[in-house]
Amino acid sequence: MQGEDIEKDFQPGRSLADPSSVRVWVGYNYPDHYSKRYVGSADYGGVHINCTIPSHWYYLLAHGGTNKTSGISVTGIGLSKAEKIAYRTWVHYLHPTSNFKGARAASFQAASDIYGSGSTEAQTVLQAWTAVGVT
Repeated sequence: MQGEDIEKDFQPGRSLADPSSVRVWVGYNYPDHYSKRYVGSADYGGVHINCTIPSHWYYLLAHGGTNKTSGISVTGIGLSKAEKIAYRTWVHYLHPTSNFKGARAASFQAASDIYGSGSTEAQTVLQAWTAVGVT
């Protein structure tokens, strides 16, 4: 039968709400926090595996929740506002060499552009990044 050798412990897909609930391969789940990022040589150093960290940031920003690793809770600002911030971040501030810390700064700048640096939205951007371990 075709596909019978596929690893049975692998669960396809990712959870934005709880990335660590999904296994990448045996013994390793997607990270929900920067401290748990993959730093090995597979996946070009984890470019796809580690994408669950900013994805979880976005989920917390939009919908709110608590990061399991840090225990930090975030009150979401809603999907529409989170969308605007993420879009502006991506289009105006991120570049091919951006890292996690740069994404934090870029998204704060984007939120500040739209809502003001002291706004709930801009502060929630920072709180969500802190929740996922990016300071």
